[in-house]
Amino acid sequence: MEEIRLNGKIKLSMFRNHHSIIRAFINAFRGVKYALRERSFFIQLIIGFLVTVFAFVLKLSFAETAVIIILSVLVLLAEILNTVIEKTLDAVSKEQNPEIAKIKDLAAAGVLIFSVAAFLIGLWIFGRAIFFK
Repeated sequence: MEEIRLNGKIKLSMFRNHHSIIRAFINAFRGVKYALRERSFFIQLIIGFLVTVFAFVLKLSFAETAVIIILSVLVLLAEILNTVIEKTLDAVSKEQNPEIAKIKDLAAAGVLIFSVAAFLIGLWIFGRAIFFK
């Protein structure tokens, strides 16, 4: 294991300090708990779960099922990043600010665009499985 020196002081590498790894997982699970409180995240989670179940029920190919699962997870990630941007901007300024509103709208637009793309890809995959098999 290597030592990392920062300002002349020795810092233990991440792999030698298992408490920091445990702390990182605790923090990550706390973040998941916060995300589950967000209505849009929870809705997307339910949709992702249902389309994944549907993929197995229809016996989609491994690649098609993987695409469905990956897209579902990426939509959830987009929702989390949008929430991070919104919460950060809310912490920076409580006042109405047109520039902050634009940034929030752009972040929401990113989630919308990705969600629509995921929906269309899912529609294509499920449509082929339902109507052309």
